[in-house]
Amino acid sequence: MLSTSVLRIIMTRSLEPFVFSLELPDDPEVKSNNDLGLYLHMPFCRSLCSFCPYCKVLYDKTLALELRCGT
Repeated sequence: MLSTSVLRIIMTRSLEPFVFSLELPDDPEVKSNNDLGLYLHMPFCRSLCSFCPYCKVLYDKTLALELRCGT
């Protein structure tokens, strides 16, 4: 668990926790493509950690197949 916390700090370059907001700025400042990132989340984990703040569940083959097949 400590290693995931250290990894989060290194990857985000911040000691602050993730904070989500539904509000978007009217005119976001994006100076270059280097300021942008995309995270695609598949909510199935072998073990639960504190690294990501997203919805996550332990891997379940049936649920994974439903997601993959769109059912």
